[in-house]
Amino acid sequence: MAGPGVANAKDDLTGERLRAVFDHAPLGICALDLEGRILGANLRLQHMLDLSAGASWPVLFDLVHHDDAEILRAALRRLTRHGAGQVAVERRFRGPDGGLFWGRLTATRATSDAGGGRFVVAMLEDVEERRRLEAAIEEVNARVEALSRAKSALVASVSHEFRTALTGIGGLSELMRDGELEAAEVREAAADISSEAQRLGRLIEDILDLDRLESGTTLLRVGPVDVNAMLVTLAERTRRAFAGRRVTLRLEPRLPAIVADADRLTQVFSNLLSNSVKYSPSDSPISLTSSAIDGGIRVGVRDHGPGLPDGAEETIFDRHVRLEREALSSTVGSGLGLGALFTVELPLTVPEEAHAHPLL
Repeated sequence: MAGPGVANAKDDLTGERLRAVFDHAPLGICALDLEGRILGANLRLQHMLDLSAGASWPVLFDLVHHDDAEILRAALRRLTRHGAGQVAVERRFRGPDGGLFWGRLTATRATSDAGGGRFVVAMLEDVEERRRLEAAIEEVNARVEALSRAKSALVASVSHEFRTALTGIGGLSELMRDGELEAAEVREAAADISSEAQRLGRLIEDILDLDRLESGTTLLRVGPVDVNAMLVTLAERTRRAFAGRRVTLRLEPRLPAIVADADRLTQVFSNLLSNSVKYSPSDSPISLTSSAIDGGIRVGVRDHGPGLPDGAEETIFDRHVRLEREALSSTVGSGLGLGALFTVELPLTVPEEAHAHPLL
């Protein structure tokens, strides 16, 4: 038998106190008839759905996005006609500002002790923030998966490049060891071995550069740079490296020197030239241009490759990205097939702090 303290507690949760609990509950609560019309609602639900107490209560289906009304009706039918003990759905509800928010509606059947028949008790929770966080988490997970795939592709690409270079070095060194080459051929083989070794060194430096950039420990070693002289040198190097590939120059004379990291600029333009060579017809020219702009210099690299498909501008600067058009290409590498014209705009000066601080 319950003691007087328990009885008093029960008495305290009747009448006005019980109504206060109902009205100030953190969830919106209402009673619905079997057709979905609201019979009564607590203050929280009135605020969530911009309802006016004392006015004619609306049908719940009119308070959701029109695309969600039938889904809500079907859920209520499962409860009232098909014997479901409880239903829960997440749909878009109309808020007080006329906007939409995602809400989770949980409903169960009830019977009035006063003989009022069956009705439905429903609770509504605002889950807009939770869904926003879930969407953000999904986006982060998708990016992590994409990065993982890109890194796997990079490892495969670099591994192939290493195997190719090592195979060439091994074959040439065996010929030299076995004495099967004439003196002139030995010199040519040695030059080829040296070239392949340098290429392996550049691959290693590229990988280290990726780690340095990611960790923010790459330093800019800035100084005066003659952009035109750099472009002339790179054009000559490209012609020698790729069997006389045509590289034309259209450079504006007497351009001022810029303040920059010469090694990094060389790397940028070398990558652009390398992509142009890889992904454009071997008999087509590649052109390098320079011109003065307000406060700086514009450099252009033009080729006659396939160009960029629509929408590619959004992703071409992501690390390790290769465009779908080149996915089936036999050319190995982690770069892009850049078509048409690619431009780089360089300011004449850089902030003073770039001399001593890492590149972030």
